[in-house]
Formats: sequence, structure tokens, C-alpha cells
Amino acid sequence: MSPLPLPCHRCRNHVTAAVTINLVSTLVTTLVSTLVNTLVMALGSTLVSTLVRCLVTTLVNTLVMALVSTLVNTLVSTLVNTLVMALVTTLVMALVNTLVSTLVST
Repeated sequence: MSPLPLPCHRCRNHVTAAVTINLVSTLVTTLVSTLVNTLVMALGSTLVSTLVRCLVTTLVNTLVMALVSTLVNTLVSTLVNTLVMALVTTLVMALVNTLVSTLVST
């Protein structure tokens, strides 16, 4: 069975034009779809990467600030306690020595 002959040259041109338009339309659709998918994937990847980086940076900064704050508070508290104890001990010893000296001399 042979294909039906086209009745005129003009009809063949119309068919060729229709096929060409269909092919170009398919190519443009494929290219646009691929471009959009690529852009969406790149933006998604960049967004996720940026969010993760920001979250990690914020978490690390918060932890460091909390640790530094705790360390400073502990050091200051220990230093103040030590100084107060040394001062109290010195004052008590001076008072005891004064009392003993006074008692011995009288």
C-alpha cells in the first residue's frame, strides 16, 4: 500500500509548515521546561544551602555566647567568693591576733 499522493504542491507545503511548527513548538516547550526546572533546582539548592548555613551560624554563635557568658559568670563568681573569703579570713585573723595580744598584755 503506497501513501496517498498529495493533491498539490501547496498542500505539501502546508503539511511541511504544520510539521515544522509542531517540531519548533515541541523544541521550545522542552527548552523552556528544562530551563525552568534547572532554575528551580538551582534556586532550591541555593536556598537550602543558605538556610542551613544561616541556621548553623546562628546556632554556633548562640552556643559560643552562652558558653562565654557562663564561663565569665563562673570566673567572676569564683573570684569574688575567693576575695571575700580571703578578706574575711584576714579580718578574723587580725581580730583574733588583736584579742590575743590584748589578753596577753593585760
